[in-house]
Amino acid sequence: MIDRERSLLSILSNRTTGSVGLTEALLQHIEQNSSFYENKRNFLTLSQRTASTFPGMAIIINTLAEIYSSLGKLPIEEILQRVSASIREETERSCRNAVEIISSFDSVGTISESSLVIKALSGLDLSIWIPESRPALEGKLAAISLAESGVNVHFTTDYAIGTFIDRIDAFLVGVDCFTSEKFVNKTGTKLLALAARHYNKPFYAIGTKRKYIHNLPTRLKSGIPSELWGSPPHGVTVESPYLEAVEISLLSGLILEDGIFTSQDVKKLDIDCWESFYSLLVDSRKE
Repeated sequence: MIDRERSLLSILSNRTTGSVGLTEALLQHIEQNSSFYENKRNFLTLSQRTASTFPGMAIIINTLAEIYSSLGKLPIEEILQRVSASIREETERSCRNAVEIISSFDSVGTISESSLVIKALSGLDLSIWIPESRPALEGKLAAISLAESGVNVHFTTDYAIGTFIDRIDAFLVGVDCFTSEKFVNKTGTKLLALAARHYNKPFYAIGTKRKYIHNLPTRLKSGIPSELWGSPPHGVTVESPYLEAVEISLLSGLILEDGIFTSQDVKKLDIDCWESFYSLLVDSRKE
Protein backbone atom coordinates (compact mmCIF):
# COMPACT_ATOMS: atom_id res chain seq x y z
CA MET A 1 0.00 0.00 0.00
CA ILE A 2 2.80 2.41 0.89
CA ASP A 3 4.57 1.80 -2.43
CA ARG A 4 1.32 2.23 -4.36
CA GLU A 5 0.56 5.52 -2.63
CA ARG A 6 4.12 6.77 -3.09
CA SER A 7 3.93 5.92 -6.80
CA LEU A 8 0.66 7.80 -7.19
CA LEU A 9 1.86 10.84 -5.26
CA SER A 10 4.92 11.10 -7.51
CA ILE A 11 2.53 11.51 -10.44
CA LEU A 12 0.09 13.86 -8.72
CA SER A 13 2.93 16.13 -7.55
CA ASN A 14 4.56 16.37 -10.99
CA ARG A 15 4.69 20.04 -12.04
CA THR A 16 6.56 19.84 -15.34
CA THR A 17 5.47 16.84 -17.42
CA GLY A 18 2.79 17.42 -20.07
CA SER A 19 -0.62 15.76 -20.13
CA VAL A 20 0.38 12.90 -22.46
CA GLY A 21 3.42 12.06 -20.34
CA LEU A 22 1.33 12.15 -17.17
CA THR A 23 -1.26 9.88 -18.79
CA GLU A 24 1.44 7.38 -19.71
CA ALA A 25 2.81 7.47 -16.15
CA LEU A 26 -0.67 6.94 -14.72
CA LEU A 27 -1.33 3.98 -17.02
CA GLN A 28 1.94 2.43 -15.89
CA HIS A 29 0.94 2.98 -12.25
CA ILE A 30 -2.43 1.29 -12.83
CA GLU A 31 -0.75 -1.64 -14.59
CA GLN A 32 1.68 -2.12 -11.71
CA ASN A 33 -1.25 -2.18 -9.29
CA SER A 34 -3.81 -3.84 -11.56
CA SER A 35 -5.28 -6.21 -8.97
CA PHE A 36 -6.12 -3.24 -6.73
CA TYR A 37 -7.61 -1.09 -9.49
CA GLU A 38 -9.77 -3.87 -10.92
CA ASN A 39 -12.10 -2.89 -8.11
CA LYS A 40 -14.34 -0.15 -9.51
CA ARG A 41 -14.51 1.65 -6.20
CA ASN A 42 -10.73 1.85 -5.95
CA PHE A 43 -10.48 2.95 -9.57
CA LEU A 44 -13.08 5.66 -9.05
CA THR A 45 -11.18 6.98 -6.03
CA LEU A 46 -8.02 7.12 -8.14
CA SER A 47 -9.91 8.96 -10.87
CA GLN A 48 -11.38 11.47 -8.44
CA ARG A 49 -7.97 12.27 -6.93
CA THR A 50 -6.43 12.62 -10.37
CA ALA A 51 -9.22 14.82 -11.71
CA SER A 52 -8.98 17.05 -8.66
CA THR A 53 -5.22 17.47 -9.15
CA PHE A 54 -5.28 17.92 -12.94
CA PRO A 55 -8.68 19.52 -13.69
CA GLY A 56 -7.56 20.91 -17.05
CA MET A 57 -5.98 17.76 -18.48
CA ALA A 58 -8.86 16.16 -20.35
CA ILE A 59 -6.78 13.35 -21.87
CA ILE A 60 -6.18 11.95 -18.39
CA ILE A 61 -9.86 12.03 -17.38
CA ASN A 62 -11.13 10.78 -20.74
CA THR A 63 -8.63 7.92 -20.65
CA LEU A 64 -9.67 6.97 -17.12
CA ALA A 65 -13.29 7.09 -18.27
CA GLU A 66 -12.55 4.72 -21.14
CA ILE A 67 -10.88 2.27 -18.78
CA TYR A 68 -13.68 2.53 -16.21
CA SER A 69 -16.33 1.77 -18.85
CA SER A 70 -14.64 -1.58 -19.59
CA LEU A 71 -13.88 -2.69 -16.03
CA GLY A 72 -15.65 -5.96 -15.30
CA LYS A 73 -16.09 -6.68 -19.01
CA LEU A 74 -12.45 -7.34 -19.91
CA PRO A 75 -9.31 -8.11 -17.89
CA ILE A 76 -7.77 -4.84 -16.80
CA GLU A 77 -4.44 -5.79 -18.42
CA GLU A 78 -6.17 -6.10 -21.80
CA ILE A 79 -7.99 -2.80 -21.29
CA LEU A 80 -4.72 -1.02 -20.53
CA GLN A 81 -3.02 -2.52 -23.59
CA ARG A 82 -5.83 -1.37 -25.87
CA VAL A 83 -5.96 2.12 -24.42
CA SER A 84 -2.18 2.55 -24.54
CA ALA A 85 -2.09 1.40 -28.16
CA SER A 86 -4.86 3.86 -29.07
CA ILE A 87 -3.03 6.75 -27.44
CA ARG A 88 0.20 5.88 -29.28
CA GLU A 89 -1.60 5.69 -32.61
CA GLU A 90 -3.48 8.97 -32.07
CA THR A 91 -0.27 10.70 -31.03
CA GLU A 92 1.66 9.40 -34.04
CA ARG A 93 -1.02 10.58 -36.45
CA SER A 94 -1.19 14.05 -34.92
CA CYS A 95 2.59 14.38 -35.05
CA ARG A 96 2.72 13.31 -38.69
CA ASN A 97 0.16 15.98 -39.52
CA ALA A 98 2.24 18.56 -37.65
CA VAL A 99 5.45 17.59 -39.43
CA GLU A 100 3.79 18.10 -42.81
CA ILE A 101 3.17 21.73 -41.90
CA ILE A 102 6.12 22.61 -39.69
CA SER A 103 8.81 21.13 -41.94
CA SER A 104 8.16 23.92 -44.45
CA PHE A 105 9.49 26.52 -41.99
CA ASP A 106 13.09 27.32 -41.05
CA SER A 107 12.40 28.33 -37.45
CA VAL A 108 9.60 27.54 -35.00
CA GLY A 109 8.70 28.91 -31.58
CA THR A 110 7.03 26.97 -28.79
CA ILE A 111 6.43 27.13 -25.04
CA SER A 112 6.58 24.66 -22.15
CA GLU A 113 7.25 20.92 -22.55
CA SER A 114 4.50 19.36 -24.66
CA SER A 115 5.43 15.76 -25.50
CA LEU A 116 3.55 16.03 -28.80
CA VAL A 117 5.42 19.19 -29.76
CA ILE A 118 8.75 17.60 -28.86
CA LYS A 119 7.91 14.44 -30.78
CA ALA A 120 6.84 16.42 -33.85
CA LEU A 121 9.88 18.74 -33.84
CA SER A 122 12.59 16.26 -32.86
CA GLY A 123 15.18 15.70 -35.54
CA LEU A 124 13.79 18.28 -37.97
CA ASP A 125 16.17 20.52 -39.89
CA LEU A 126 15.12 23.81 -38.33
CA SER A 127 15.75 26.13 -35.40
CA ILE A 128 13.55 26.10 -32.32
CA TRP A 129 12.95 29.07 -30.04
CA ILE A 130 11.85 28.24 -26.49
CA PRO A 131 11.22 30.55 -23.51
CA GLU A 132 12.01 29.25 -20.02
CA SER A 133 8.32 28.79 -19.09
CA ARG A 134 8.35 30.05 -15.53
CA PRO A 135 7.87 29.23 -12.74
CA ALA A 136 8.54 25.50 -13.22
CA LEU A 137 10.96 26.04 -16.15
CA GLU A 138 9.50 23.32 -18.38
CA GLY A 139 11.00 25.14 -21.35
CA LYS A 140 14.47 24.14 -20.20
CA LEU A 141 13.46 20.46 -20.22
CA ALA A 142 12.02 20.83 -23.71
CA ALA A 143 15.22 22.54 -24.88
CA ILE A 144 17.31 19.64 -23.59
CA SER A 145 15.12 17.02 -25.30
CA LEU A 146 15.10 18.83 -28.63
CA ALA A 147 18.83 19.56 -28.56
CA GLU A 148 19.50 15.88 -27.92
CA SER A 149 17.47 15.07 -31.05
CA GLY A 150 19.80 17.22 -33.14
CA VAL A 151 17.65 20.33 -33.43
CA ASN A 152 19.25 23.78 -33.15
CA VAL A 153 17.66 25.31 -30.03
CA HIS A 154 17.55 28.94 -28.89
CA PHE A 155 16.59 29.29 -25.21
CA THR A 156 15.57 32.61 -23.67
CA THR A 157 13.49 34.24 -20.94
CA ASP A 158 9.72 34.28 -21.21
CA TYR A 159 9.23 37.89 -22.20
CA ALA A 160 12.36 38.08 -24.34
CA ILE A 161 10.76 35.77 -26.89
CA GLY A 162 9.09 38.83 -28.40
CA THR A 163 12.52 40.33 -29.04
CA PHE A 164 13.29 37.48 -31.43
CA ILE A 165 9.92 37.17 -33.13
CA ASP A 166 11.33 38.43 -36.44
CA ARG A 167 13.55 35.33 -36.47
CA ILE A 168 10.63 32.95 -35.88
CA ASP A 169 8.60 31.76 -38.88
CA ALA A 170 5.76 29.99 -37.03
CA PHE A 171 4.67 28.64 -33.65
CA LEU A 172 3.63 25.18 -32.49
CA VAL A 173 2.26 24.73 -28.96
CA GLY A 174 0.63 21.93 -27.02
CA VAL A 175 -2.92 21.47 -25.75
CA ASP A 176 -3.98 20.21 -22.32
CA CYS A 177 -7.65 20.29 -23.27
CA PHE A 178 -9.93 22.08 -25.70
CA THR A 179 -13.57 22.95 -26.24
CA SER A 180 -15.29 24.29 -29.33
CA GLU A 181 -14.15 27.80 -28.34
CA LYS A 182 -10.93 27.62 -26.31
CA PHE A 183 -7.91 25.49 -25.54
CA VAL A 184 -5.80 25.29 -22.40
CA ASN A 185 -2.01 25.41 -22.36
CA LYS A 186 0.91 26.83 -20.39
CA THR A 187 0.48 30.37 -19.11
CA GLY A 188 2.11 32.68 -21.64
CA THR A 189 0.60 30.93 -24.64
CA LYS A 190 -2.00 33.65 -25.16
CA LEU A 191 0.64 36.39 -25.32
CA LEU A 192 2.55 34.36 -27.92
CA ALA A 193 -0.63 33.85 -29.94
CA LEU A 194 -1.45 37.56 -29.85
CA ALA A 195 2.11 38.47 -30.87
CA ALA A 196 1.99 35.94 -33.70
CA ARG A 197 -1.26 37.42 -34.97
CA HIS A 198 0.14 40.95 -34.82
CA TYR A 199 3.25 39.95 -36.79
CA ASN A 200 1.38 37.62 -39.18
CA LYS A 201 3.11 34.46 -37.96
CA PRO A 202 1.25 31.13 -38.30
CA PHE A 203 0.29 29.79 -34.88
CA TYR A 204 -0.66 26.12 -34.51
CA ALA A 205 -1.62 23.95 -31.55
CA ILE A 206 -1.29 20.16 -31.53
CA GLY A 207 -3.38 17.67 -29.58
CA THR A 208 -5.66 14.69 -30.03
CA LYS A 209 -9.43 14.36 -29.85
CA ARG A 210 -8.91 12.58 -26.54
CA LYS A 211 -8.20 16.06 -25.13
CA TYR A 212 -11.66 17.39 -25.97
CA ILE A 213 -14.01 18.46 -23.19
CA HIS A 214 -17.44 20.11 -23.42
CA ASN A 215 -16.76 22.75 -20.77
CA LEU A 216 -13.50 24.07 -19.38
CA PRO A 217 -12.95 23.43 -15.67
CA THR A 218 -13.59 26.40 -13.41
CA ARG A 219 -10.19 25.89 -11.82
CA LEU A 220 -6.91 25.42 -13.70
CA LYS A 221 -3.65 24.22 -12.22
CA SER A 222 -1.65 26.82 -10.28
CA GLY A 223 1.61 26.76 -8.39
CA ILE A 224 2.25 27.80 -4.82
CA PRO A 225 2.96 31.53 -4.25
CA SER A 226 6.35 30.81 -2.65
CA GLU A 227 7.63 29.66 -6.05
CA LEU A 228 7.64 33.31 -7.06
CA TRP A 229 8.12 35.14 -3.77
CA GLY A 230 8.95 33.45 -0.50
CA SER A 231 7.90 36.25 1.87
CA PRO A 232 5.97 39.00 0.08
CA PRO A 233 5.19 42.14 2.11
CA HIS A 234 1.72 42.93 3.40
CA GLY A 235 -0.57 44.04 0.60
CA VAL A 236 1.08 41.89 -2.09
CA THR A 237 -0.90 38.92 -3.38
CA VAL A 238 1.21 36.47 -5.38
CA GLU A 239 -0.49 34.65 -8.27
CA SER A 240 1.23 31.71 -9.98
CA PRO A 241 -1.07 30.17 -12.61
CA TYR A 242 0.45 27.31 -14.60
CA LEU A 243 -2.24 27.14 -17.26
CA GLU A 244 -4.53 29.51 -19.13
CA ALA A 245 -7.39 29.34 -21.62
CA VAL A 246 -6.72 30.68 -25.11
CA GLU A 247 -9.27 31.41 -27.84
CA ILE A 248 -9.12 28.87 -30.67
CA SER A 249 -9.86 31.77 -33.03
CA LEU A 250 -6.24 32.88 -32.45
CA LEU A 251 -4.97 29.66 -34.06
CA SER A 252 -4.05 29.18 -37.69
CA GLY A 253 -5.13 25.60 -37.12
CA LEU A 254 -5.67 22.96 -34.44
CA ILE A 255 -3.70 19.86 -35.41
CA LEU A 256 -5.42 16.59 -34.46
CA GLU A 257 -5.04 12.96 -35.53
CA ASP A 258 -7.71 13.39 -38.22
CA GLY A 259 -6.30 16.55 -39.77
CA ILE A 260 -5.92 20.28 -39.25
CA PHE A 261 -8.99 22.19 -38.13
CA THR A 262 -9.86 25.88 -38.30
CA SER A 263 -11.78 27.49 -35.46
CA GLN A 264 -14.99 26.98 -37.43
CA ASP A 265 -14.14 23.33 -38.09
CA VAL A 266 -13.55 22.72 -34.38
CA LYS A 267 -17.11 23.85 -33.61
CA LYS A 268 -18.41 21.06 -35.86
CA LEU A 269 -16.43 18.25 -34.24
CA ASP A 270 -18.55 15.48 -32.74
CA ILE A 271 -16.49 13.89 -29.96
CA ASP A 272 -17.60 11.72 -27.06
CA CYS A 273 -15.91 13.10 -23.96
CA TRP A 274 -17.51 10.81 -21.37
CA GLU A 275 -19.76 13.37 -19.69
CA SER A 276 -21.42 10.66 -17.59
CA PHE A 277 -18.04 9.80 -16.07
CA TYR A 278 -17.41 13.44 -15.18
CA SER A 279 -20.77 13.46 -13.40
CA LEU A 280 -19.82 10.28 -11.57
CA LEU A 281 -16.62 11.91 -10.33
CA VAL A 282 -18.60 14.87 -9.00
CA ASP A 283 -21.08 12.56 -7.28
CA SER A 284 -18.26 10.54 -5.70
CA ARG A 285 -16.89 13.69 -4.07
CA LYS A 286 -20.21 14.21 -2.31
CA GLU A 287 -20.20 10.79 -0.66
